[in-house]
Amino acid sequence: MQQFLGLSQRGHFDEAVAKLEGCSAVLFTDEFDASVLHLKKLLNWKRPVVYRFENRNRKSDKSTRLDDSVRERICTLEEWDMKLYALALQSFRLDVNEMELQRFGFWNKAFQFFTAIR
Repeated sequence: MQQFLGLSQRGHFDEAVAKLEGCSAVLFTDEFDASVLHLKKLLNWKRPVVYRFENRNRKSDKSTRLDDSVRERICTLEEWDMKLYALALQSFRLDVNEMELQRFGFWNKAFQFFTAIR
């Protein structure tokens, strides 16, 4: 196990988990709608929340093709970060109300349609 400033990577991970558990909110860009709803709930916003899509990536293929050896090296180097991300995401998803998320998606798409710049 690698050492960094006297702490093992596992030690850094355990410290990060403890800090994560003390956070009021952890939001995810790849779970943007659910994050917005989570923030609405935390901040006790009473009004409906919608947002306008701006600066969207219009490419159909959003993934970057990496050589398998490069991908394997990244996974090795980022092992503990990926574990922390998975743990945070698992906890986050426990708070997601799927019905509310679907309703939010519907209303936000309707908002996009009716406010589109023509």
